[in-house]
Amino acid sequence: MDKKLVQSVFLSVSRAFPHKTAITEPNRSISFEQLNQYANQAASQIIQHGVKNGDVVGLLIEASIDYVIAMLAVLKAGGIFMPIDPETPKKRLGFIIDKTSPKLVITNKPEFAGIFSDYPVAVALLATSPHESALEPEVAVDGNDSAYIIFTSGSTGFPKAIEGQHKGLSHFIHWEMKTFALTESTQVAWLAPPTFDVSLRDIFVPLLSGGTLVIPDAELRKKSAYLPAWLADNKITLMHCVPSLFRMLTREFQESDSSNALPDLQRILLAGEPLYAKDVMAWRELFGERIATAKHESL
Repeated sequence: MDKKLVQSVFLSVSRAFPHKTAITEPNRSISFEQLNQYANQAASQIIQHGVKNGDVVGLLIEASIDYVIAMLAVLKAGGIFMPIDPETPKKRLGFIIDKTSPKLVITNKPEFAGIFSDYPVAVALLATSPHESALEPEVAVDGNDSAYIIFTSGSTGFPKAIEGQHKGLSHFIHWEMKTFALTESTQVAWLAPPTFDVSLRDIFVPLLSGGTLVIPDAELRKKSAYLPAWLADNKITLMHCVPSLFRMLTREFQESDSSNALPDLQRILLAGEPLYAKDVMAWRELFGERIATAKHESL
């Protein structure tokens, strides 16, 4: 196991907890063994499309089990994954393609393929089958190699490409796992869009801890008032979010009885925006030290 590569650590965890649920989403769940097998199948598909070490592969997939399969597959194939929002404006999409020249784009919905009809980029549907098997790809990857590309919002000008190395990603995930002594009982909510780097913590912290990644439905992402009940129903133990969402969650509990709320939640880690002392004080008035909060930096 190479701890500088998240896909290598994930492989070790999948062998240690083959039948444990790795990810759950509305109407679907997948074990660690199944997730690794599907990722191997997709990695084989990606390699057959000519992707080599250092090639960029776009992921035109919404937050889902399929997204994680495709992301792991790109890493196993030695590529650099780049999340693409299906609702990306055409001008921004053209800018992203021009800057990164992706070798391939993977999607899980045929209707999404048309988004790239005006660009010289190959598009492939994610290939997974419960009746097929695939070996682990024999691709040499180094911790200094790039693992992902995520673009900034571009609110202050043109979007900027943030290119992250394998060792940097792995270091941050392992820091969080060690600092908070996370185990296979960890249940993490995936709340950040795939195009935000905080989503990498949502995804890899549970998968590398042997825990479970829990994905809400699209309706909850649009209506955050549903979040408190969802967190409780899904026994979430850890969540990452921005302070603005944290303040909304605090207000929800200020208007109701919080004494027995969120019995499983242990920690909320915040990043992406300024966190004010009054926000933390308001939370502690409700929960005391039972649910800890911490500010952390981006990857």
